[in-house]
Amino acid sequence: MPTTLEQSLFRQLAYFAYFQFPLTALELWKWSDAPNITVLEVEEVLLNSSWLRLQGCSSDQGFFALGDAAKWRSERLFRVTDALRKSRQTSRFAKLASRLPWVKMIAVCNSLAFSFTNHESDIDLFVVTERGKIWSTRLILAGALALMRARPGERTKDPVCLSFFVADDRLDLSSVKIGSEDPYLMYWIATLSPLVDRSDVFARLRAANGWMRPDIPRAQGVCRAQAYTNCTVRTLPNIFGFERVAERVQRARFPLMLRRMMNADTRVVVTDSMLKFHHNDRRQDILESYEALLSKLDDVLPVHHDLPPAVANAMDV
Repeated sequence: MPTTLEQSLFRQLAYFAYFQFPLTALELWKWSDAPNITVLEVEEVLLNSSWLRLQGCSSDQGFFALGDAAKWRSERLFRVTDALRKSRQTSRFAKLASRLPWVKMIAVCNSLAFSFTNHESDIDLFVVTERGKIWSTRLILAGALALMRARPGERTKDPVCLSFFVADDRLDLSSVKIGSEDPYLMYWIATLSPLVDRSDVFARLRAANGWMRPDIPRAQGVCRAQAYTNCTVRTLPNIFGFERVAERVQRARFPLMLRRMMNADTRVVVTDSMLKFHHNDRRQDILESYEALLSKLDDVLPVHHDLPPAVANAMDV
């Protein structure tokens, strides 16, 4: 029967296997929910656990995966170079966007937050705005990208995607979970990498999403030292009375597909405090793939109540 640490490491490897993303011992220690462990203990188990090897765990030059660790390691290192180029472009756009006084935070998210991009990957940004300014902010930022022809569909290399905005009074994102469990959203929040931050919004966002702490208790906030700024740049003047005009302009331009999906579930959310346009949401596929790998634990664990509640519930779906 696997130990608690072996089970925990298997769960992390199972999640990242969907993305063919290998992890180091340090990263697995960071994401593990096993209490009172050290990085050296994690590495020892990864190298010596016969149970993990039976489940398909392989290693290559310090990287571990439920799959071809050597191939995945090579691909991960190749993608880092693409991510570095995208990061430089992202920093320039964030500096420009920070001129808007009602931009409270801009954070890198999705594949760029993991430095795991390729030439076809978008630059995905998450934007937090001042309450009551979400439509104005999106219109101006999207308009600037349109003038630069830098949006997805207008540029094939490094397009900037602004598909998720929230107001600073809507920082708890649990309302957009796809169900009782949503591992992708949990890791998504944990890996947000802020480029612009005003009024400690990043710290407030992490505090507002404390519901994910039991599953990843050692995950810390990301800070990109070379680009991060607690923004003090001179900003443009605040434009009063523009919000409703900005809303009408954008709603009129929504494609039919978004109109049909709008507020039907958590993929496309359109309110005065959240604008979320993820019509190609893969979270359900990711969850099903994760659960399929977790089902292997059924063969060795007679009951689920010894697992963390989040995992036990997921296995019972």
